[in-house]
Amino acid sequence: MDEFKKLRDMALEYKKLHGSSFHGIEHYDDVAYNVDLIVNAEDMEFYRKDGYLFAYTHDLGRETEGFEPEHGVKSADIARVILPEYFPEYVKDKDRYESLLFAIEHHSNIALAVKNGLRPIIKNFAPSENIDPMIFALGTDADQLALMRWDKIQHIGLKTKYLSLPFSKEYANSDEHKKGYR
Repeated sequence: MDEFKKLRDMALEYKKLHGSSFHGIEHYDDVAYNVDLIVNAEDMEFYRKDGYLFAYTHDLGRETEGFEPEHGVKSADIARVILPEYFPEYVKDKDRYESLLFAIEHHSNIALAVKNGLRPIIKNFAPSENIDPMIFALGTDADQLALMRWDKIQHIGLKTKYLSLPFSKEYANSDEHKKGYR
């Protein structure tokens, strides 16, 4: 079984909002698609697996469609249980694994991001020296780009100041970005 299918199957097994149009498996697939776009544009091949793992775990703890800022912490707790089972080789790299868990936990933590419009972007965090900020930037940018699925965002556009990577800022609100959500 290839790793992408393994990730997707894992998410389907643990995901509470399967049928959700906003936070169901389609959202995970959209985030994974955005990971590919960013990785290819930013020459970040080393981070592709981290991005996929983020895509398919970052909302596992979400229980509702509404405002739920604690879902990142819940999702990281679930990831701590299931990633060692599904991806034991990945978790052996402790710094990388902890960086992924940091990204999952904090992607929805607006309290630490108040300096920049209540959104989590990497420049608003001061992670420990063992945390790789690129995993956070890749995951959160891929997730933010997927916000275009909401009609309201389609009309007002994404705020690029909430994105961390140059490609994400350039791609956001472009015709290419918008056409995937019409």
